[in-house]
Amino acid sequence: MHLLGQQLSSVRALVVGGLVASTLTIGVSATSSPVLAAPDLVPELIADLDAQSNGSDPGDFVEFDGSVYFVAHDGIHGEELWRHDLATGASSLVADIEPGEDGSSPEPLIGHGGLLYFSAWTDAAGTELWSTDGTTAGTQL
Repeated sequence: MHLLGQQLSSVRALVVGGLVASTLTIGVSATSSPVLAAPDLVPELIADLDAQSNGSDPGDFVEFDGSVYFVAHDGIHGEELWRHDLATGASSLVADIEPGEDGSSPEPLIGHGGLLYFSAWTDAAGTELWSTDGTTAGTQL
């Protein structure tokens, strides 16, 4: 696949209410954050989570309870769970499950019964099942 004359090495996407949330990898550099665009429009950056590096490598997009949840790193927290509120357009870290640059690497993200479930790693507990209602206080082992 080509975009603006550049070879794309990967594309990850999720359709959300007629929009497409995607991560484009162009050559060796990734976009800094997810991109939302209508199918016939030019993609637009919705959040720059890590402006100091080659990107935050967002992925594992899932639509849940009015938001798009995804895994990304911001150069401070490592790979953690993030959400993009579709009503306000704001992106934020849900919880810093494993503080530090390594992060908890949450995956896969599955919504059910008002909660989002995923496995995540911590130094104290290893890889375990976690859930969240989308808030820091509502994120638990």
